[in-house]
Amino acid sequence: MKTTKLKNKLFLTALFLCLIINLSAAQENSITLSGGYSFANLENMDEGTSGWRINALYEFTPMNGNLSHGLSFGYVQTKATVSQSGGGGDSEFKAGHWPIYYAPKYTFLDSETSFRPFIKGALGFHLSDYDKTGPLAGQVDSGDNGFYGGLGAGLKIRISDLIAHEPGI
Repeated sequence: MKTTKLKNKLFLTALFLCLIINLSAAQENSITLSGGYSFANLENMDEGTSGWRINALYEFTPMNGNLSHGLSFGYVQTKATVSQSGGGGDSEFKAGHWPIYYAPKYTFLDSETSFRPFIKGALGFHLSDYDKTGPLAGQVDSGDNGFYGGLGAGLKIRISDLIAHEPGI
């Protein structure tokens, strides 16, 4: 009786391990590091800021399907120098943002085609800090947080089995 229970436990354990190995092999995982130029307008002013951004994305596609799930975080920094009217001197503006979000992606067509269009979303929150330094206001430091979201589209182009390119909109 004890050997039958032991055999059943071993069989169920082996079956569970095989299932886990099979499911983990049946998903496609990717890590993407990206960066680039960033620009924005200062609120209530006709001045633009410019800067840089860096982003990391972990994405997995269960069972090699069309729906992918991603988790992303990054940093965006923008700066501007604004001349004050009336000879008040120049003010320096600097803003930094930390977006953290869930990034679902739906890819059209099957995985064997060379061109695969996709739509991608972003749903999460951001932490922001803001610094202004100038002769009129002295130094102002502020921070905020809030909703972060968006929607985009792109095209995945398979160049070879090892290389794929995703130009996005």
